[in-house]
Amino acid sequence: MKIVWINDHDLLTRKAGGAELTDSFMINYGVDELGFEIRCLRPHELSNVDLDDYDFCVLSNNSAFTNVQRAEILTRPHIIYCHDAQGWLRIYKNICPEIFSRSKLNIFLSPLHKKVFNNPSKSICIPPHMPDYIQDLGRDREKNKVIYIGNVWDGLKGANLLYDYIKMDTQKTFYFYFHRYLPFHKERLGSLKNTRMIGYIPHSQVSEELNSAEYFIHLPNDIEAFGRAVAEAYLSGCKIIGNNSIGAFSYEWSLLKDYFRSKTAESPKLFWDKVLGSI
Repeated sequence: MKIVWINDHDLLTRKAGGAELTDSFMINYGVDELGFEIRCLRPHELSNVDLDDYDFCVLSNNSAFTNVQRAEILTRPHIIYCHDAQGWLRIYKNICPEIFSRSKLNIFLSPLHKKVFNNPSKSICIPPHMPDYIQDLGRDREKNKVIYIGNVWDGLKGANLLYDYIKMDTQKTFYFYFHRYLPFHKERLGSLKNTRMIGYIPHSQVSEELNSAEYFIHLPNDIEAFGRAVAEAYLSGCKIIGNNSIGAFSYEWSLLKDYFRSKTAESPKLFWDKVLGSI
């Protein structure tokens, strides 16, 4: 089986973001466990590839592609692996409003995420994979230590809501781990006395750091399709400071921690079983 994976970024070198990590786990399972040939295709590479040489496309993050490129991809057999909400609505509203009906299968990250798109036909929800090293290590935690992991900006990441909350809760200390940011929000949050702006942390160290904290915070303004870092914090034993815009907790089983772990552990197999059953 030969598959093209449409993505804005090189997943071999850029796995820091939640969407990239989620894609990488699914791709690795397809290659290592199922023996598929999967080519990750970025915008500048599309003109050098004959899509007819592949069995189908997986359309993942594609904000960097042009409308002409998207139109070409959509003429081939494809499944949609949607990580975003508002971005997809903006991109496809005019060029292809029927995008989900044309796909062989539409995979969303949570029931809340699917609801944003009015629960299109041929759609299912599969949570991102959580590897075994994301776990509660049973260690003593620093009281009132709060961790945030993610981009530092508004919208999905809620930098304005974070600022308001942190300014109000002066008893806690908030540690920010991030690899992308808008200077205004970074400087504004960093000006608060109870914040520590740490910067980038490799994913292999995430659970270790989460196990040092009592809390994790995430307050998105808009619907977060899943919220990978929130789920990792939950499985690592942190108390969650959140709101109703986090897709990870819209599953009926989300507050059953053992079931949550089993469902996220099984997600790569479920992903490929559903994809192959639709093509």
